[in-house]
Amino acid sequence: MPAVFKAGLLMLAQQLSVQLGYRLAFAQVALFEALGLAGTLFYWRAAASSGNSAGTLGGYSTASIVVYFIVASSHMTLEESGLSRTLSMDIRTGKLAASLVRPFPFLIQPVAQGLAYSLSRLLMIGPVLLLIFAGIPQLRDFFVGVAQREGALAWTGAYALSLMLGLACNLVVRLILGVLAFDMTQTWGPELLFMSIFFAFSGAVYPIDLLPASLVEALSWTPLFYMQGLPNLVAIGRITGDPLSAYLIRGVMVLIATTLVLVLLWRRGIRKFEAIGI
Repeated sequence: MPAVFKAGLLMLAQQLSVQLGYRLAFAQVALFEALGLAGTLFYWRAAASSGNSAGTLGGYSTASIVVYFIVASSHMTLEESGLSRTLSMDIRTGKLAASLVRPFPFLIQPVAQGLAYSLSRLLMIGPVLLLIFAGIPQLRDFFVGVAQREGALAWTGAYALSLMLGLACNLVVRLILGVLAFDMTQTWGPELLFMSIFFAFSGAVYPIDLLPASLVEALSWTPLFYMQGLPNLVAIGRITGDPLSAYLIRGVMVLIATTLVLVLLWRRGIRKFEAIGI
């Protein structure tokens, strides 16, 4: 087994143990996430009991739009949003200099941190979400209907692939934002700009397929679409079959291209750091 791969696994295990070490904090996060979802469900039940049958919006019923919101909120809990700030601080404070002498690439550490964050969140919050999805009849019936319509195995596999692709895109984009610290004293400006774009065009706060088709097509060539939009739509059965396969292939291409951008920015930054410092 290559030394770099072994070092990466060791770093992942270390970061995972650190994340899981704060069991009480994660339990509190799980509780408050559950409370937020519970509040949404109460609104849903109130709307359903009102007898309103005013039709649909873009093919979304009241039930499906609420399910979309719950799925999107669940996915947001798995994303490591502070990774860019951590990497930026490591670069600006000089911690990077000490880390460059280690026998493995520095970027393994933030990558392991991001993976550990997502895995630990999945372990702590995942069971709570499963209980909600299985315990609320409306949610259970919705997802059972999707599984029966699309095929349980195919739907589960497609959802897992789209979710992993989304988390990978999120990880790479956050690292790119952090690497900007090689050229900036503060990266909060680009981060705020990115978050504005993210919430507007990723599908995090509303179904991305409600946007014009031409805009959705353009966004599918960016990481934004795969960070939230695609896994959300796959989870509720809005993208299936050949279109899904095309999006997954395109998403892998986007991930590779985004990773190449990260590598180029990192190597450029390291050359600058070694030559003149920060």
